[in-house]
Amino acid sequence: VIDNKAKFFGIDTRFKFLALGCRKAEQGNPKRKPIRLLHERGVPAGLEIVGAARVGREPLKRLRPDMSIPEVRSDNEWRVFRKISANGTGWDAADHGWRAEFCREVDMTRDRKHFRQNGLAGMPLVEGRMVQQHRFGAKGHMSGSGRRAAWQSYPAGKSRLSPQFWIEESALSPKARARSRMLRAGFCDIAGQTNERSMMAALIPPGAICGNKVPTVLFPDDPSEERLLVWTAVMNSIPFDWMLRRVLTTTVNYFVLLGLPLPKIAKNGLPWKRLAKAAEALRQMDRPESGLDVSGIGRIRAEIDVDVAIAYGLEFEDLEIMLQ
Repeated sequence: VIDNKAKFFGIDTRFKFLALGCRKAEQGNPKRKPIRLLHERGVPAGLEIVGAARVGREPLKRLRPDMSIPEVRSDNEWRVFRKISANGTGWDAADHGWRAEFCREVDMTRDRKHFRQNGLAGMPLVEGRMVQQHRFGAKGHMSGSGRRAAWQSYPAGKSRLSPQFWIEESALSPKARARSRMLRAGFCDIAGQTNERSMMAALIPPGAICGNKVPTVLFPDDPSEERLLVWTAVMNSIPFDWMLRRVLTTTVNYFVLLGLPLPKIAKNGLPWKRLAKAAEALRQMDRPESGLDVSGIGRIRAEIDVDVAIAYGLEFEDLEIMLQ
């Protein structure tokens, strides 16, 4: 029948019929049917669709075994998300050294009885707002406490440590005490999809302790400083931040973070050395001898974005979609 219709109309209609048959099969088996995501916005007349994507169940299961759906707004965004995931590697993969040890060093509620507002005999306590991309000490406490606390933002190149609280070393757990003596990476876990950036990570120097809103990260398989620098560069890049926003609500918790792939970057290779050098330059931005102004900082960050994008196997049009 299909062949006769094709001859009659002078065209090959078999693909249309096969597509129709597949569509009916999908309708008969909901588990095989692609998931359709619609994104809407409010307008005076009601709701208006501003984006739509079809997410196949099998690809989703391969990329995200828990079947949590990334909030992609178009088929192109879903393609980019799949591409990053296919070219990336898991945190626990043995061959890339990304196995992480996370720690919440001090609990801001449970340990509050040990906090002091005088730093004569204590260790500075790092809160979430004090950490921004590549910057430790981006904000300083001025006055007040709780919701009435006043904080001052320091411009790039002028960061300094001005905490609200200090805590005596004797009040820390043995693990937190040992960790406070080490260089490690930390990130602000309070985030949102409407913030300028969702992931904000920086290196935390020895001699400071972090509250629970600044989880810290070490890599036991590779405790080198370069590993921390490269990780910080990847976390603060546009490609990783874009991917994080697809699965984020309000908190960058371990479950969300570990569900995202990291790039396959060989240690001591050229991309590795470029990222480590760039992250180290940004780490030193507050020193007058660095010679970095705002445009210089922006240039280095853009170079990191490009290097991380290449490591994820992305091309120019993929970055265009991200920036849109």
